Amino acid sequence: MFDHIIVPLDGSPLAESALPDALALADATGASVTLLQVVPPSHQMLDYNLRYDAAAESEQLDRAGDALEVRARSLSSPGRCVRSYVTVGDAAEEIVRYAERVGGQCIVMATHGWGGVLHWAFGSVARKVLTTARVPTLVIRPQGVPEHPDRPATIRTILVPQDGSERAEAAIPVARELAQKLHARLTLARIVPVLTEMFVGSPYTPLMRSTYTDEAMGAARTAARAHLDVLARGLRSDGIAVETIVNDGSPVDRLLNLLNEQPHDLVVMSTHGRTGISRWVMGSVAERLVEASHTPVFIVRAGDAVAGDQKA
Repeated sequence: MFDHIIVPLDGSPLAESALPDALALADATGASVTLLQVVPPSHQMLDYNLRYDAAAESEQLDRAGDALEVRARSLSSPGRCVRSYVTVGDAAEEIVRYAERVGGQCIVMATHGWGGVLHWAFGSVARKVLTTARVPTLVIRPQGVPEHPDRPATIRTILVPQDGSERAEAAIPVARELAQKLHARLTLARIVPVLTEMFVGSPYTPLMRSTYTDEAMGAARTAARAHLDVLARGLRSDGIAVETIVNDGSPVDRLLNLLNEQPHDLVVMSTHGRTGISRWVMGSVAERLVEASHTPVFIVRAGDAVAGDQKA
């Protein structure tokens, strides 16, 4: 599955919120982990008007490298390989460049880091990585400084949103393998958008919902259940426990409510394909889940398998 996981850090405890999930994936899959820190160029550390100072930049790299190496050693164990790497430049660009250069097959990162919402806010480094990375990216929105960042997370329940498209189904193979490796249960969820309600009547009689609208929604729910049942049968044949949920309404609101009412340890869902999150399978659903939910969201590119459908 993954044999190399990259975890971007910035030296802050908040950014280490990504470590428990990264360690859980590494322990389950046998993947190695690289802790990556990107140091800003010296002239950007305090003031963009400062002249480049090679000595100051070298000193900053050395300090960051020493601290990161200590952290990597503390996370290593006989069955877990953790390395460190420090470079200088733009954080998002260097994270993506490093993943491409070394063949990193998964990025696990927090949406907030050193400067709280001012530095590693979603919309900054994390957003840029999601927009440009060509590898699956697991994003964690921290609820606070993790109490035990060196302990692997427990991942036993995984939510897999679907919308009936081939692109959305591209998340299924990843969810399947994660469920097998982690001994986790899957929940396949399909939210049917509500059709515009049509009402008939007159100023003198009560308004009634159009029968056509009710019938169309009923047919949509039936088709959604049939679709999920097909996916669930394939997963169950691999020995995976699967639950299916069909609901209607706003996909974002319903999924957020579902995560509140039935907490899951992880969400796995797909993007439109080749260009990160520039287009989402379900519009802004994945983006909103990352922004509004504290459940880690694993973003999987749909890939070339459905590239021919991208013009639709």
